Amino acid sequence: MNGASLYQEKIGSIEHKILIAPGHQSLEGNFVVPPGQYFVMGDNRDNSKDSRYWGTLPEENLIGKVFLLGMNWKLPNGWKRIGTIIH
Repeated sequence: MNGASLYQEKIGSIEHKILIAPGHQSLEGNFVVPPGQYFVMGDNRDNSKDSRYWGTLPEENLIGKVFLLGMNWKLPNGWKRIGTIIH
């Protein structure tokens, strides 16, 4: 695990196992996204260099269009995967 420690966090009534790696602390807090800007999130909260690090993304810098929304998480009875096609 590269020196990472296993922890249990609770959000509402749901508990999650998480790894905390030394030197990879996430930035948490309130972020204000100005009009015409986008907040871009990575998929690894403790090791993603996303808008928490480099700021918001101006709309004129967008070069693609979303066609699928996906989310993936583990429930007590297995994985829950949602995929929605956007037309």
